[in-house]
Amino acid sequence: MSEFIGHNCGIAITYTLHDAHNFLYSLQHRGRDAAGIAAVGDTIDILKWQGSVKRFDLAELHKHFPDGRYQYFIAHNRYATRGRKDRVLQDAHPHHIGGKVTDYGTYIIVRGAKKAIVHNGQIETESLNIDKSRLMSGSDSEALLHYYDKHGTHGEERVLQDIPGSYSAIIADTSREGAIVIRDRYGIRPAALGWKDNKFVAASEDIAIRKNGGSFREDIKPGSVYYLYPDGKYDFEQIIKSPYLALCKFEQLYLADPESVIDGIPVIVVQQQMGTMLARESPKDADIVSFAPRRSEAAARAYANELGLPFVHLLTKESALRSFQGPYQKEREEAIQRNLHLLNPPYFERRGDIRREFKGAITDIVDDSIIRGTVGSTIAALVKPLDIIPRLRSYTPYIGRIRKDGVKTGCYDGVDMPPEETADHKFVARGRNSRGISKAIGMDTRALSVRGMKSAFRKAGMDPNNLCTFCIGGRHPYRKFD
Repeated sequence: MSEFIGHNCGIAITYTLHDAHNFLYSLQHRGRDAAGIAAVGDTIDILKWQGSVKRFDLAELHKHFPDGRYQYFIAHNRYATRGRKDRVLQDAHPHHIGGKVTDYGTYIIVRGAKKAIVHNGQIETESLNIDKSRLMSGSDSEALLHYYDKHGTHGEERVLQDIPGSYSAIIADTSREGAIVIRDRYGIRPAALGWKDNKFVAASEDIAIRKNGGSFREDIKPGSVYYLYPDGKYDFEQIIKSPYLALCKFEQLYLADPESVIDGIPVIVVQQQMGTMLARESPKDADIVSFAPRRSEAAARAYANELGLPFVHLLTKESALRSFQGPYQKEREEAIQRNLHLLNPPYFERRGDIRREFKGAITDIVDDSIIRGTVGSTIAALVKPLDIIPRLRSYTPYIGRIRKDGVKTGCYDGVDMPPEETADHKFVARGRNSRGISKAIGMDTRALSVRGMKSAFRKAGMDPNNLCTFCIGGRHPYRKFD
């Protein structure tokens, strides 16, 4: 069995500690299990901690990273998958080679490292020809760094040429001038180049750059290396001349900030097109439209507009906490129960003079996806006292079914949807037809078709042939199945 720990995380490179911290906070939606910053000068000092970005404020960070010693900073927040809750801190980024490690229980300090990496994505390490006895964690990112190190000054090129998988990564190496930014040949995980304070910076999403006073310049090109230098300049080299694109559709549909622009396409435009297409595929007998907060609102409003129906708020979330990112099913269920609530009293937004009776209304509730069914079943229980007829509508096609050739689908590339089911991870759509899914969730349930999803992406301006569709039954970009 392959050894890998997956991530859907946020990464950044900046030239001030203030920016590193703020960029990470703007990427908090990508991970809440751990965060870390590496400060790069003649050597590399690292602080990584368990919990959210704001657990360490700037005043405390400056005590660990005194001014004047460093040329740039690389940063990471982590969403741990594969259930390694007991090793979150040890597997947290940045990973490093060299240096003295001091473990304080809930945070770790490294002084004097020679190389470091932050990585968003997932690779398999089983076939990597490296000395695994040198690895200090179970993280694929540390293995990626050692593979880079093994090949010296051509390490970044060999990574892109030799290693399939998903990775947007930033490597700091004290033997090299500046930082190395790479993106896998398929472009599975996003990365953006920006401009701030007369220097080029990079981050997982452009929103981190724009929200903090910078400007977006371009998407990091798949199969390429960007060299960002302390004087603010950069060089670029396309290593994979004809990359095969397999962009992660889940970035646009769920993972990215709604205000982000991923690979040239605004996230919110994609979600609006999904809502419109979902409405066209749905029965036209609904009375009102609502949504599962918070990621689904733009799609739900487009759904309501397409059908000419009132849009209402029925549910609320106390915080932006994303239960999807919990590594255990029990934790995900408890997170939803703590965070998702019925509005009290329920109310309707007015649209002109339209008012509808609440009792007996056929209510289409739009959600971003149906994976384990945890959110849907919780919503079914919450709205039961309202005496309405609820129906769940997902703008993502059903995930995790078995293909006609017997291949189990899911995600191998950094989203917590492994094709192999476990006690803590089961696909509600696997082995069930629409009626069975509806019964398992507790209300009538439908999902956008694959054809409808592709049409929506095309209308938003993205070629659907450039998407990875393995989790919804398509082919995998680099794996071969017998």
